Amino acid sequence: MTLHDIATDIAPIVQAVTSIAGVLGVWFLWRQIKITNVWSRANTQHSLLSNLPTQELEKHVWILFEKLPKNPRGCLHEDAAPTIYNCVDDWVCVKTFLNKFEQLSAAVNAKVVDERYAYDVHGVKVVDAFLKFEAYIYYIRKRRDDFAIYLELEKVATRWDALAKAEQHQVVQLQKEMLNARGTKGVID
Repeated sequence: MTLHDIATDIAPIVQAVTSIAGVLGVWFLWRQIKITNVWSRANTQHSLLSNLPTQELEKHVWILFEKLPKNPRGCLHEDAAPTIYNCVDDWVCVKTFLNKFEQLSAAVNAKVVDERYAYDVHGVKVVDAFLKFEAYIYYIRKRRDDFAIYLELEKVATRWDALAKAEQHQVVQLQKEMLNARGTKGVID
């Protein structure tokens, strides 16, 4: 085999194989970067979502909550807010509790955390925390003359409460349709 034969017959084949290997390498690199990005986002979301109040903190907050007067909806009565604020231990406990939900809500609003994922995992807790302590939050805002306190929490809780009610309405409608399709009068009616 001469140098001319190698240059005309084998070199193009080697170049084609090398080009294909290069393209495959770039494709694998792109795929790995994409997978790493998905993993990093999931890991970041999990880290942010796991930063909610500890079980011990929650227990302390709900024990405190049970001792305080409530309105007819079962939420903290507005007269209870000064009681929490004037007791340093209770104030720090409730503040830490609400701050954790505020941080999660800020991450959701900044789109750092996938909202649907956060809602599915912690939606009930976020809405419950806001609604149960709504009177306290308004008291703090007024007292400090800062109406941005726990605003991220309020935005997310309001949105998620509406979403939960809409989903509940859909479930009831589907149950009614299923019962009607079977020709059965349901308890839901």
